[in-house]
Amino acid sequence: PMVLAPDPDGTGIELGVKLFNPIMRTGKARYEWVNADNNQPLSVETRLLCQDTASELFTDDLEFSYPYGGEHICFTKDEIRHVKTQFGDPGLRILGFKEASRLKDYHHVTHSTFIYPDEGRVKGSTDLFWALHEVMLEEGRIAIAQLIPRQNAAPCFVTLVPQREVLDEDGCQCKPPGLVAIYLPFADDIRDVALPGPPPPTSETTEAVVKAKKVIKRLTIDFASDEFPNPALQKHYACLHALALDRDIVDEKEDLTLPDLPGQLQFKDAIDELRKAVYTEGYAPQAAEKGRAGALKAESTPKKP
Repeated sequence: PMVLAPDPDGTGIELGVKLFNPIMRTGKARYEWVNADNNQPLSVETRLLCQDTASELFTDDLEFSYPYGGEHICFTKDEIRHVKTQFGDPGLRILGFKEASRLKDYHHVTHSTFIYPDEGRVKGSTDLFWALHEVMLEEGRIAIAQLIPRQNAAPCFVTLVPQREVLDEDGCQCKPPGLVAIYLPFADDIRDVALPGPPPPTSETTEAVVKAKKVIKRLTIDFASDEFPNPALQKHYACLHALALDRDIVDEKEDLTLPDLPGQLQFKDAIDELRKAVYTEGYAPQAAEKGRAGALKAESTPKKP
């Protein structure tokens, strides 16, 4: 449930919502152990043995420990369970509102979650949700909330950004209306990285900037990541397909993430102008990389006395 304006005891205006992950990284399926003779799946069992006596250990013989101050602090299983559940039940509690301009790009630490009302959980949730949604859009506000996504999960701060419905020219929905939960970093997650600023501009750098603008303008493309399949997954599936059909040759899959070199050759003149404006005559990037690698290797090799 999502709680609006919670009281000190955690109660408030409650409405039901559903959480969706619109984007998730797709990984390879887990492998399974099978019998080499009949190809039947095998069950894996794990047993813990005492390091000193080699006798089998059971659940009652185990303790959990965490290193702290150079020592191992031991906990029982019940104490571990209490630590994990002390933050409360799963839910979304709105703490307050801020201007939308206060949200920065570097606050986005993981994939977002889409929130939609659930009338079946709490009656009246739909009307309250859309009223809150419209006011946030009109006022240009975002909500700061505490989210516990599931049981035994640690709480995290999220910002709720209202999203308008977007339709294409045919009237089909491209983006649904709702709230987008963007996960915020804690103070421990923000690093203070001190980096030097850009050098003062000179006539050479000004010329290079002009040439770079020309290259960027000519190489500007229409990009949509949903049009490019993961080449590693495609190669993995092709190998599985060849093994299943007992083929010796694996079908080649085109890697669409590679740059379009034939297309970029149309702008070779602009790229060469940028290279001449930045690098000296006869500069070879490959040779520079080899020389740098050799220098680093020489520095790391201890000298003989």
